[in-house]
Amino acid sequence: MRDTRSTRPFVTGLRYSRKGACAPLGLDKNVSSTVYGYKVDRRTATCPVFVTLHKSGDVSASTACGDWLIDQFSTQWLTRSRPTLASAEVAAIVLGGVEIDISVKKDDAQVADFYYLGRAFAEGATQKSLLDGEGSVLPVVEMTPRWRNPIDMALFDYFQPVLTV
Repeated sequence: MRDTRSTRPFVTGLRYSRKGACAPLGLDKNVSSTVYGYKVDRRTATCPVFVTLHKSGDVSASTACGDWLIDQFSTQWLTRSRPTLASAEVAAIVLGGVEIDISVKKDDAQVADFYYLGRAFAEGATQKSLLDGEGSVLPVVEMTPRWRNPIDMALFDYFQPVLTV
């Protein structure tokens, strides 16, 4: 097994598909079709994260959560609905048991590929809740992943353009 903690299999700013991101991490070939949002893989101690910043209107309420880039150093991210702070996958992320590699795309209108923004570590995990389409309360964990290296300002501006009037 390759030591993914000491290598950087991705180049910041390049685009990768889910399948293209899973292979360099050593994930099983058949998991790429099930990596929606993120995948904690204990065998490789990795967690690829795929964020769509502006989700289309036809996604479920539990999927249309608020992820955004805060600045060049951090992002706001929510787990999929139902995990709690006590969940094994959340604990692995929060306690640093896995390397977090975050890739982002602006919206669902873009091609299936995501821009790799970098390796991050989680901070400030808090238990939250959101409502699903039927009004049921679902647990979710909100955290602030911080990049190990700040993302390039041009890349940040691509995702978070400053609009002036």
